[in-house]
Formats: sequence, C-alpha cells, structure tokens
Amino acid sequence: MAACSAYPPELSARMERGDPQAQAFAERMGIALAGTLATLKLAPPESRAARIEWPTEHWEKWTQVQKLVLGGGVLSGELGRVIVDTAREWLPRLGVADLQLNLFPQPRELMLHGIARQFENGPVVTLDAGHTAIKRAYAEVSGGEVVSFAPMPLLPLPTDCRTAEALLDFLVSALLETVPTGQKVAQFGLSLSVHLDEAGNIDPDSAAGSFWGQLHGLNLVADIESALQQHLVYACTVKVLHEGQAAVHGLPDMDASILLGTSVGGALKAE
Repeated sequence: MAACSAYPPELSARMERGDPQAQAFAERMGIALAGTLATLKLAPPESRAARIEWPTEHWEKWTQVQKLVLGGGVLSGELGRVIVDTAREWLPRLGVADLQLNLFPQPRELMLHGIARQFENGPVVTLDAGHTAIKRAYAEVSGGEVVSFAPMPLLPLPTDCRTAEALLDFLVSALLETVPTGQKVAQFGLSLSVHLDEAGNIDPDSAAGSFWGQLHGLNLVADIESALQQHLVYACTVKVLHEGQAAVHGLPDMDASILLGTSVGGALKAE
C-alpha cells in the first residue's frame, strides 16, 4: 500500500504538466465515479439484484441523498479536481440532477475535520487510521466548528503490531505524541477504517476485512480513555467513528460521504 500511495500525486503532477494521457485517465475515473453515484441514487433493479445483502431501506436512503461530501487522498490536487468536475458533468447525463458533490478543500484531512467536529469547544487531538498511513492533527473547535487545524507528520501503518493490545498501545502513543508541548488536551477523536457496532467497538462480522480488525474484543472508548488518563493524569473524553461517518461530518449538513483512498468507501449519515 505504501508503494501504491505514490501513484495519485504522480498522476496529479503529470496533469499539471499537461500530460494528455494522465488527463484522459482522470476523466475516466470521473465517469466511473459518476456511474457509481448514479447507481446508488437510481437503485436500478439489476443493481439491487446484484447486491441482495443490502436491505431495501439501504437503497432507499441512498436515493434520498442530495448533499455528498468527497474526500480521500486520490482526490487531492489536480487529479481530484478533474475527477469531481467530470463526475459533476456526467451525473445529469446518467439521469441524476439532484446530487450536489462537495469536494473537501483538503481531501486527505476530511476525516480529521469530521471527528474534530464531534466536540463542541476546546482543543482536540484527532487521528485517522487508514490502510496506508496514520494521519493526525491538533485542532481548536468552537461551536462545533474547526477554527484552527495543525496537521502532524504521517505515521506508517504499524504492521509489526500483531495483537489488540499492541495496536491499542500504538494508537495511544500516536495520540499522545500529537498533543503540543505544554498544552492540556482532554478531547481525543479517532476515525478507523473498519466497521463499528453501536457501542463503538469493532464489528466482529467485518473484523477480518481490515487491518484494524485486530482491535476486535476491546472496549475501544473505555480502554483508550483509561490508557490516556494513566499518562496524562487527568480525565479524558474519547470518541471513535468509522471513517465514513467521520467524513460525513467533515462539512455541515451532508447526507453521505464517498472516500477515494486506499480503497473506495463511504457512509450514509447515521440517524
């Protein structure tokens, strides 16, 4: 995955240099994105039949989506601009005229902003654990909006962590390292690229499909809060969201999110 991460920025750089092949490739990606979104919005019978595991309510919710936020590393730079502009152009051709695409200004940081907006006021340390790298930031929030945002250097995927406890220690250390020197932070938010249950723990049915599924069996919020408090010696509040839900909240009033990163993901806004 680390090797593959070089391709989107290189493709974007070639587009900026006027490479016609790179431009054409990005446009094809935009058409593919439009086709995917049109399928979700129109929910044709053949698509429903192909995804029998999706309940009817799931399809119906997608047909009602009007405001969609887009993020993820693939959508950065000129590459992202062309993909989204092309998708906007093609959606009406595919029969979808009521879907507003909102490309987040810093697509890689969408989930970090979304998890920060889960807190009302004060400093927040945010972490987005994907499958290529770990993104982190220190944010200041006022009235539920991010008023300042300082990203930190990326961390590599901790592939040497082979147990839930080791992976938990890694996440706690990454959060603590993001706290600015001399600053007291009591609010921490994590976005994870793995499905969660209603309690905010790893969904056992999807654990095997994600590197972060190794955290299955832990009481994530309580265990992270406890570990942080042992180091900081004051009470902390931790919130954990699936990356798609974090992305939905990156901008206000969004109905759903689509992420183009290591893989394609997204989510409907939870009710």
